[in-house]
Amino acid sequence: MSSCIFTWTCVGSDPAALASLHAQLEAAISSPFDAWAAPLQTIFGLWEQPFVLRVSWIGSVLRCVIDTSAHDEMEKEQLQALHAAGVEYLRVRVFNSQVGESAVLGAIACLVCGRGSALRPLCLPLVELLLSHGAWPHGAVERVTGPWQGGFDDVGVEGDWTQVAGDFQDTGTVLERLLQRQAQAPDPIDAAVIAALSACA
Repeated sequence: MSSCIFTWTCVGSDPAALASLHAQLEAAISSPFDAWAAPLQTIFGLWEQPFVLRVSWIGSVLRCVIDTSAHDEMEKEQLQALHAAGVEYLRVRVFNSQVGESAVLGAIACLVCGRGSALRPLCLPLVELLLSHGAWPHGAVERVTGPWQGGFDDVGVEGDWTQVAGDFQDTGTVLERLLQRQAQAPDPIDAAVIAALSACA
């Protein structure tokens, strides 16, 4: 599914106002939209199922990462609501994923850098890189039922890179797939990847 990852960097001259906005955004993580504070509902009300991924406070700068539909854009009403919440300067970065960043995350964690792959040592660094660019570990990943017959030789993949311990269910998220595999046969790299993915929950 296509999505947009918005990264907002917010600066204002009223630290108390930004601190309040920070607290509201933190409370919104993993919470349904209906439970968000009224100012956030005003800011995000025009978007389709927004989801707060991460919030950080760096000195006097507030930064937040929001996942939403690929059709959502910044609107005038949002800027007005942000200004009312204490934001005087806003920098916006947008990552638009046409295929779904979770699909890439799943391919790296479960397959290309999976058990038996020559690229196995790169699994955790690549997962961390994808997470830093807004990848989300709770997106659905399709099951792969057999070895890839295509051109992965071009990137130096050797060995049985589709090797798994046991069978995956037909559907599931990246994190669910790894937890299932780890329960069947523990692996230290999978444990480190699971910890990195769980930290984004």
